[in-house]
Amino acid sequence: MVRWLFQNVLITGDNVRLCVQAPVIGAMLPVHAGVALDAGCGSGEYTRALLLPRADYVAAMDFNPESLGRLQSRLGPKEGGKCALVNGSLTRLPFADGSFDTALCTEVIEHIEDDASAVRELCRVLCPGGTLIVSVPVPPPAIEDPAHVREGYTPEQMRLLLEHNGFTVTTHRTCMFALSRRALRLMSWSSQRLHVPPPLMVLCWIERLLGAGAPGRDLPFDVVVAAIKKPRA
Repeated sequence: MVRWLFQNVLITGDNVRLCVQAPVIGAMLPVHAGVALDAGCGSGEYTRALLLPRADYVAAMDFNPESLGRLQSRLGPKEGGKCALVNGSLTRLPFADGSFDTALCTEVIEHIEDDASAVRELCRVLCPGGTLIVSVPVPPPAIEDPAHVREGYTPEQMRLLLEHNGFTVTTHRTCMFALSRRALRLMSWSSQRLHVPPPLMVLCWIERLLGAGAPGRDLPFDVVVAAIKKPRA
């Protein structure tokens, strides 16, 4: 109950994404994800909510051991039996070529200086015809993040990055519009002054319920792109 209240009432970056971005990603993921990679999994919100229910096995990889520890503490026995936690870097993935049928990489590439190298690595570890779902922020940012090496990507920039490094883009969708932006700004203001997340996740739930009628669709915070690995020539 406490966990449910935290996720659905208090504004955090992960809670906003789970509310308004996760349904978009879920609609793009294969129904059967096979052997899947969550590249830059963080604390594993999407590992648990999106990949484990539809994959035979999941490798949840992150650069930060503390994030992996938080994910480990949340895995139940059944989940833990089909999930490997891996410490590694997106620019040097510790997996063999063609290891995965599906890869998910959300809100990571904007943190990496050599983004082309990261995309090539994702391509390398996917089997030919494998699916990649990637999400990145769209400039201008709703809030400043000092960990970002770039503000984000337009859908066209993301298409070019993927298609120049082994993928064919199949579709993209923007998400996280005006109400999500407002929520993230409130979160930033509150964390700097009050040091607690504000209890206003209702903004994001309203946006989710409004769907195509949500305000601010011309200024999205995020883009989700689906692509497949090009078959070998």
